[in-house]
Amino acid sequence: MSEYLEVIANKINKGEEIFTLVRSMKALASTNINQYELAMEALTDYYRTVQLGLSISLRDVHQFNFQDGDFIKSKSVQVLVFGSDQGLVGRFNEVIAEKVLRFFNDFPLDKTKIWAVGDRIAGHLTDRHLNIEGVLELPTSVHGITSLVTEILDTIPLSTIYIFYNQPVMKNFLFQPYQEQLLPLDKEWLENLEKNTWPSNRIPEIMGDREKTLGLLVREYLFVSLYRACASSLTSENTSRLASMQRVEKNIREFLENLQELYYQKRQEVTDNELFDLISGFEALRNDLDKRDLF
Repeated sequence: MSEYLEVIANKINKGEEIFTLVRSMKALASTNINQYELAMEALTDYYRTVQLGLSISLRDVHQFNFQDGDFIKSKSVQVLVFGSDQGLVGRFNEVIAEKVLRFFNDFPLDKTKIWAVGDRIAGHLTDRHLNIEGVLELPTSVHGITSLVTEILDTIPLSTIYIFYNQPVMKNFLFQPYQEQLLPLDKEWLENLEKNTWPSNRIPEIMGDREKTLGLLVREYLFVSLYRACASSLTSENTSRLASMQRVEKNIREFLENLQELYYQKRQEVTDNELFDLISGFEALRNDLDKRDLF
């Protein structure tokens, strides 16, 4: 029985160690969520600046072909999918992989090149019989997003581009898959930009080649859009991980409570048996002494 108690005690110790680890992972996920949310908030002003620049450029460049500028390198269709490099994220990768698969139900697969951001999502896409053109590594912090986006713009031929990523739904503490077309630029969106009102009475003027300036501004728009998609995906990933860790924490807590209850129960049985043996021994000894007194 003492060996059995030792086994239970060891399980309790290991469970407590795992419980501590899970709490640490929860704290890390919460910290990551906060930094990615702050990054997206900080990006809002920059995105607004890029939009204002585009609105000024579009007023004087009416015949610009967004399919033929210097920022267009290829006529092929590129699909960029943001997932995760690590596990413990629930159905995070499965959800976005299924979204991509539904997209190809209505889109010719043979004309498309798929790029995965994250080893895990690459595996899920491969399992669904989709050929991966390349796999990019996800950053481990907000400071690495800029390098990733720069790598994407330098690596992936820019033509027709679709991106897939998960967006956080903070009210429900969940996420949802999202699909966005980056290029070609939406004509209605461009027309609305052209109608934007400049925030001051001094309207800026573009010096030099206006079409080149517009092309550079479009590149900045792509940079901001990709940065936002990556930050949104990383926020969703850590939201999913936090939810998973909360479920694991609850299960471990219940497991430890059951183990501790079992431990106390078995220890009480050992104590009762020892007392019973002691009383039995005492009674046997007393009976033996009483028999000796009779003689």
